[in-house]
Amino acid sequence: MTKKNQYLARGVSADKKGLKSIVSRLGRPKVFENAFCQGMENPFHFLKGDLSEHYYFHHADGIGSKGSLAYLYHLESGSVKHFAHLIQDAWVMNIDDLLCVGANDGFTFSTIISRNKKLIDDEVLALLIQEENNLIDFFNQQKIKVFNLGGETADMGDVTKTLAIDATCTTFVAKDEFVDNGNIAPGQTIVALASFGKTIYEEEYNSGIGCNGLTSAKHDLLQGSYAKEYLETYDALMDRSLVYQGDYSLTDALAGTPLDMGRALLSPTRTYLPVVRAIFDRLGSKADKIKGLIHNSGGGQTKCLNFSKKIHYIKDNLFEFPPIFKCLSQKTSLREMFQVYNCGHRLEIYTDEKTAREITAVCADFDLAAKVIGHTERNSNPNNALTISHENETIKYES
Repeated sequence: MTKKNQYLARGVSADKKGLKSIVSRLGRPKVFENAFCQGMENPFHFLKGDLSEHYYFHHADGIGSKGSLAYLYHLESGSVKHFAHLIQDAWVMNIDDLLCVGANDGFTFSTIISRNKKLIDDEVLALLIQEENNLIDFFNQQKIKVFNLGGETADMGDVTKTLAIDATCTTFVAKDEFVDNGNIAPGQTIVALASFGKTIYEEEYNSGIGCNGLTSAKHDLLQGSYAKEYLETYDALMDRSLVYQGDYSLTDALAGTPLDMGRALLSPTRTYLPVVRAIFDRLGSKADKIKGLIHNSGGGQTKCLNFSKKIHYIKDNLFEFPPIFKCLSQKTSLREMFQVYNCGHRLEIYTDEKTAREITAVCADFDLAAKVIGHTERNSNPNNALTISHENETIKYES
């Protein structure tokens, strides 16, 4: 089963073709046609002051199947602490998407926690609510304003097998600071910011996996005994040959890291906001120097295909796969790896060579690995194309 699209067979999609078809029929305002997130003119037009010179963004994202992983590790370890960073996952998936349109301050959140109350008790809820407060404190320390407007806790055992967390986020972006990915053009340099390692604002090593691809990751890496013991942690309609087919227990060490496999899979999604905000500050008028920002979440390294027109993206100097992705590559083809996982970097900045050097210098101040991983060329047809060269293999994709 290693060569077919296992992610799709497990009931999840990296390219979301059906959804994209529906959205394309609905259309988007032209100014946001290539924006990473959907936006609109300031809806609060009746307010005075400078809001008329801002765009308003309202975004939604969540943790995907990471809640079931935390639940599984909780059962194995007897500790609720493995739920601790799930709020960070939900919030950062929103913040780092919004970062890609130029947002860097003033985020307002509402969070929805859906649970099976018989399996996820009030102690876990208390931990999650405390985590919201901890995150606000963290961002305050970074001099970034984040506001929590509450949300909802839904006890839905008929619908939610274990735990799901989703969040919505609103923010404003000044029109002259808006990053439009339609400005990605031939001849630009691609700078990648690593998803793995330990920055100065993190407490421990991060595996880099984030929130995407975990449905496949847990089944490719974790051993078959979990299928028999914990039926509630996977889709009963899934082909049984795809369920928990790995070699690891959650407590097995992940070689090359200080983590066990459970902690590696549950590594909190790193936010790039403190770093990118420092980059914005250093560059002054960033709109002149940053032509595009892409968050490699759903779609992994192929996310870039969604932006601008007639672009051939060349990625020929990627990071070496971090340990978690090396393990996954033993079970999954490279073609599928790049479609599902970030594979070592979750954020790309499109710029010129001189600015690229400034960006990597700022990243170094945060102990964040960053480097030039490729460039853009003009594509020979109206569609976008992507060529990835890695480990003596060249893979081509088209939009």
